[in-house]
Amino acid sequence: MTPRRFAAVAVAAAHAPPQAHPYKGMPLWAFHAENDVVVNYTGIFNFVKELDRHEGGDPDETHLTVYDEAPEPYGLPDQTGHASCMA
Repeated sequence: MTPRRFAAVAVAAAHAPPQAHPYKGMPLWAFHAENDVVVNYTGIFNFVKELDRHEGGDPDETHLTVYDEAPEPYGLPDQTGHASCMA
């Protein structure tokens, strides 16, 4: 990562809390949908929570947007909610 090159990282993925440390000090905005049938949104929720609590994340620069519902990706009707970054 190049902290001086990017304004923020827009996360649309699930991570376990141990993977939070590379993002320490970097503005982060994560997106997910509660109705995602492919990846449970609690993974990214816990990632952001652990980053703020244990990894020195800045609560003013760490954001999580959780949609109640998001569409399926184009052409993948069986993956309801998995297109939260496009909602």
